[in-house]
Amino acid sequence: MALSMSTGTVIVKLPRHFANFRFYKAKQAHSRALGVIVGRNSNGSAIQDHSARTFSVCSVAKVKAHHYVGYPSGNNPSIRKSHSAAQFHYLTPGFNFSKSKNQVWQNLKTQIPNLQLQNLQYSGLPKGNILMDSSSQVLFRQLFEHKSCTYTYLLACNRTKEAALIDPVIEMVPRDVKLLHQLGYSLKYALNTHVHADHITGSGKLKEHFSGAKSVLGIDSGAKADIHVDHLQTLQIGDITLEARKTPGHTNGCMTYVWHSQKKVFCGDAILIRGCGRTDFQQGDADKLYSSVHTQIFTLPDEYSIFPAHDYTGQPWTTVGEEKMHNPRLTKERAVFIDLMNNLNLPYPKQIDRALPANLMCGIVDEPAKD
Repeated sequence: MALSMSTGTVIVKLPRHFANFRFYKAKQAHSRALGVIVGRNSNGSAIQDHSARTFSVCSVAKVKAHHYVGYPSGNNPSIRKSHSAAQFHYLTPGFNFSKSKNQVWQNLKTQIPNLQLQNLQYSGLPKGNILMDSSSQVLFRQLFEHKSCTYTYLLACNRTKEAALIDPVIEMVPRDVKLLHQLGYSLKYALNTHVHADHITGSGKLKEHFSGAKSVLGIDSGAKADIHVDHLQTLQIGDITLEARKTPGHTNGCMTYVWHSQKKVFCGDAILIRGCGRTDFQQGDADKLYSSVHTQIFTLPDEYSIFPAHDYTGQPWTTVGEEKMHNPRLTKERAVFIDLMNNLNLPYPKQIDRALPANLMCGIVDEPAKD
């Protein structure tokens, strides 16, 4: 069943235990794109082809195929209608979908000799945008605290069982500890993007639950931490590498953490979705913030996903490209941005008098003695 190498999309039907595979484009050796299938829609929802009950497939309405690869049981009218120009190729009943990702592709290439993929990587988002099982090597979770609308991010390596939490909140420490224990991870780092003024960090309390866990802050934060990271310093969490970048402006010590292999950016308050952090207190400087964003974040590839410390509109993430185009503050000229930020006239932060002193001490403050 040789597959001709015309430019287009190859749809591969995978068993349901591959339902957490994501859809990325794969590149042929001579740079003509082929697409490979996953079991999730672009919004993350699972799609099932009921004509082949043992499979999950991507939405046939969203992917136009030049070639369809699957078992004969997948030959239903809706697929043929959506892919009327496609060539259909059927796998033999004995075709072995191994649970090993590498073996899957070896098996596919054996069955389809001309199917050639390059940059085949699985430990992170591959440069060639090949199919990747996001749960097999690393884990990523976005968590939320409602009072201050703070996002906490869990990053974990499944090989070493090491984990990191970015911007933990003290009230949510029981949730975070429970989740880490349930998933079998040991906390290595509790990172903060900056000294927060709207909530108390959970770093200090988390260290009480995980021996050996280290708190992390930027070198210019002026606050207590086990590790103070400098510009372009890296942190290793098992197979995960985070690059720290200085992005002052909201505060002096703001850091952005970049997870290049997954194309993810954790920027604290430097960029919010269609906005940015205020610059009118806590060493804030609009000119510095403008420089930080434009030299350290907007210089990343457009497809990098941005995960901020907060959102107040119900949006979980954005991209570098989106913010370069649509951010109503950061797309302005420098002088206009500085004038805008200096005249926002925002109210005094509700929790700053409680949060700031605690966060300067890693979230741990001695309680006053009771009579």
